[in-house]
Parts: sequence; C-alpha cells; structure tokens
Amino acid sequence: LIRNYEWYLDNRDRISAQPGVSHRVPWKRGALRLVRWVM
Repeated sequence: LIRNYEWYLDNRDRISAQPGVSHRVPWKRGALRLVRWVM
C-alpha cells in the first residue's frame, strides 16, 4: 500500500494531465456524463 501511494505521489502530475479510459488516468467529465445518461 505504501509503495502504491509513493508511486502515485511520483506520477500524479503526469496521470492527471492525461484523460483516458484506463484505471490509471481520470476520465473526461463528458464521458462520465454520457455513461450516466445511458444508464
């Protein structure tokens, strides 16, 4: 758990700048809005 958190601290700027569909990068809000609309 600590190792994962340290990885996050080292990479959070890089991953927060990359929208996408992976579990490692945040989705664009428009994509989430579309999912809510479909459901």
